[in-house]
Amino acid sequence: MRLKTAAVAAGALALALSGCGGGGGTGSGQDPIASPPPLPPPANTPPEVNYTLSSSSPDEEQPFWIDASGSTDSDGDALTIAVTQLSGPAPSNVPLFENVPTGEGIFAFRAPEVSADSAMEFEISVSDGEDTTTENVTISVRNIVLSPVGGIVSGDLANFGNLQNPVGADFFSQPFGALTSGLIGVADKADDTARLSFRYENDLTTEEFVPVVENDLPDSIAGENTLVSSGFFKSGSQSVLVALEESNRVHLLQAFEQVLTTQKPCAVASLLSPDIPILSDLVVGSRDNGLRLFKFDDVNGMNLEPSTVIEASGEYCHVGGDSNDLVAYDSSTQSLRFWTTQSGAAPLEGASLPIAQPQGLDLVGAAFKLNATGADTFTAAFVFSDGVHDGHHEVHIYSNEQGNPGIVNTKVYSWTKGVPSDIIIEDTNSMDASSQSDVLIALEDIPYLIFIDDEQDVMLGTYSPDYAPLQYLPAPFWTSSVRHSWGLDLASDALVLTQTRTGTVTMVELTP
Repeated sequence: MRLKTAAVAAGALALALSGCGGGGGTGSGQDPIASPPPLPPPANTPPEVNYTLSSSSPDEEQPFWIDASGSTDSDGDALTIAVTQLSGPAPSNVPLFENVPTGEGIFAFRAPEVSADSAMEFEISVSDGEDTTTENVTISVRNIVLSPVGGIVSGDLANFGNLQNPVGADFFSQPFGALTSGLIGVADKADDTARLSFRYENDLTTEEFVPVVENDLPDSIAGENTLVSSGFFKSGSQSVLVALEESNRVHLLQAFEQVLTTQKPCAVASLLSPDIPILSDLVVGSRDNGLRLFKFDDVNGMNLEPSTVIEASGEYCHVGGDSNDLVAYDSSTQSLRFWTTQSGAAPLEGASLPIAQPQGLDLVGAAFKLNATGADTFTAAFVFSDGVHDGHHEVHIYSNEQGNPGIVNTKVYSWTKGVPSDIIIEDTNSMDASSQSDVLIALEDIPYLIFIDDEQDVMLGTYSPDYAPLQYLPAPFWTSSVRHSWGLDLASDALVLTQTRTGTVTMVELTP
């Protein structure tokens, strides 16, 4: 047995040597050549982190993002990218409504509100399923200090949690009687079943918030631009005006009910009717359909009718009025135009004023104040912006004097931080018996207002505004609109801010 085993072993050795030499056959019945063991797989190459920052030092409450979508893996493996905060204040929970990039590997945040410059450290991790590569990045949040002055913002907030703000909605502060003021606006119901206008009243004597009064609007108007105002119609009754630009309608609600059809309404103003003094006429400016006057021609039916076409075409999205005097901005000629309405005749146009629009800036808003002496005496303010938080923004204020109505004074103010969203001209000192025309501008991306004080206290005599340097006022939230509200008692004057950035509606009164 041992010899046989040795012979088999010798044959196997010879076969192995023959295979190693590369010559000779195997012969019938011999075992095949054994395959060499497989080579070990190549070592995995860890992925590489590549990222960019929108800003390494954003202002508080401003959006920023980390873009790690450029991370790579030389092996071509699918990557999983994550960002984790390691230290520092947590990002703000205010939703990102700005136009920020989205996609795999892009992480957008809103910087928190801070009282001093603060660091936030994040870890970027990129995994190919086997190895993970990490890299830390530090974001320094800058505290905004804009030398504010205080004293006019009250501590009373009204939050309407059941009202969801749609894009393009508008809000307007108005009086509801001798001692009540409040807010009217357009918002969505919380269950998204309908759009409605709502009215909120605040008793200024007790400072108590009362329930919201809701009015359903017919049909669906989701996604429309809306304009909300109010006017006194039908023997002094106050109605809510809701202009729907895409639906080509103006709704008069509550005290006076009527729906007017007009193309792309974007501005409204009420004027004292020269034909029926106890009633009011309505001026509607449009995006591309000119300027029209709806008059109470049918006394018995009490219906507003489009009896006068002031301008048949053009864009008039900024209008104002007082008594029988009308002012409107003509965007095609970049001029401010004035009319006086007359009984039984077409409105009489007066002189126009050219408005200088700065190059590279867009018109954001305009506000007008006509004095009791007529359209020859006025204050007008135009706000321009490049739309960038750290950009360039200007307000141009035009005014003239009683006694010298042909002389127009111009003041220009500029600032670099805070995108403007709305503007009013009003007397913010309610105890003045004056014709002050203070300017207040809402900023949509920082919790401040811009305030330009008309320091001239005019009791009697000439009207000559004397504007102080631009100032910032702290606000309790980012503002989407600022409106003036008044009562019969001068001490009940109030300015009202509204905000909608969080998707819900909030209101605060300013008490000058």
